[in-house]
Amino acid sequence: MIIRCKRCDKEFEKGNRKNRVFCSYTCKNRYCSQNYLKKGGIAWQKKYPEKYNQLIKKSYYKNKSKWISRMMTLNLFSLENRQCFLCKNDNDLQIHHEIYPTTIKEIKQAISNNKIYIVCKSCHNKIHKRGKL
Repeated sequence: MIIRCKRCDKEFEKGNRKNRVFCSYTCKNRYCSQNYLKKGGIAWQKKYPEKYNQLIKKSYYKNKSKWISRMMTLNLFSLENRQCFLCKNDNDLQIHHEIYPTTIKEIKQAISNNKIYIVCKSCHNKIHKRGKL
């Protein structure tokens, strides 16, 4: 059965997958990321938790060492009674990683060298938009 891709409108053969609507994984990922932003991000996650969980699971397996580093760092840091490393704000705190060490010793060293630090959501967005402040 030949159908058109939901994103690029290219014709492709559906094959044996009954729910296939994209010609490739690239089209599917681009379509999902575009619609994620259009649908309001967090609201979309709450409305379609099973799709969101699938995206998270794929991301985990692609970047397993980063996920492990994030979880270990989160266990080491307590966000209570802390403030932003850059602006000293104490609301909406997050952890920013410049590197992703995979052992507790490396994580502690990265924290002491200011390669992993606590920032507020506003500063975190600025860091990722500009590269560095």
